[in-house]
Amino acid sequence: MDQSVTIGFAVLNVFYLVLAIWGAWRLWLQPDARTPLFLFVAFILVRTAFFTTLEAPEPRYVLECFPAMLAMGAQVFTR
Repeated sequence: MDQSVTIGFAVLNVFYLVLAIWGAWRLWLQPDARTPLFLFVAFILVRTAFFTTLEAPEPRYVLECFPAMLAMGAQVFTR
């Protein structure tokens, strides 16, 4: 049971990541939206790079990247 929940969350995380990459691609195709896209990507990359240097980062600090990923993923469903 515990392993199936973990696998389910891993699949959900991959789904969010694919949506964020797809939304980022759609934003990249719009020239006026490249600056916010750059800020979202820079925010995620800087936080990820910082937390990879820590031995055991707390999940509450890593979760701050999910709103940025969800915002990029939401671009998939816009016109």
